[in-house]
Amino acid sequence: PPTHAWDTDTCLMSPDEIRAIDGSIRQLPDDAQLVEFGSGYSTLYIASRLRGTQHLTSVEHHLAWHETVVAQLQRLTLSERVTAICVSLPDAGYANRQEEDVLPDSDAYFLPDVDWAPIRWVLVDGIMRNAVLTTMHPKLHPECVVYLHDAQREWYDTGRALYTRGWCTNLLQQLTP
Repeated sequence: PPTHAWDTDTCLMSPDEIRAIDGSIRQLPDDAQLVEFGSGYSTLYIASRLRGTQHLTSVEHHLAWHETVVAQLQRLTLSERVTAICVSLPDAGYANRQEEDVLPDSDAYFLPDVDWAPIRWVLVDGIMRNAVLTTMHPKLHPECVVYLHDAQREWYDTGRALYTRGWCTNLLQQLTP
């Protein structure tokens, strides 16, 4: 169960990561389309920072967690800014190499039904990050910016190798196709 407040100021990332996310969203056009892999506190945080007609699509694999996040988006009146997609898959663990194992019948997770042409911002912070980075790479607009959370983990090197590496905080790396 969550141990932190469900509000728009709680983001379980470092201050450097939060500054980077805030700054990158502010630089996007008012009609930007964003995608996030791995829903949670960051979903509420990002949704609360959107402006104009900016919209976030958030993809989650854990059904109960997805339902919790959706309920919090509704409670905070942020649900109109977010399309929450759940591709229910077995639990892959958390913060370990096993979360990188590609699960059976998981294509819908790392390749959700999203029109990738207008996407300009992606946060990869869920399971199967290499599969996500690899599968979406050829679909991304050249101006799209991708943020890989927990970028210090060497087991993300395969997916990260496809991108031009930008700046990196302790845990967040900016990538471009």
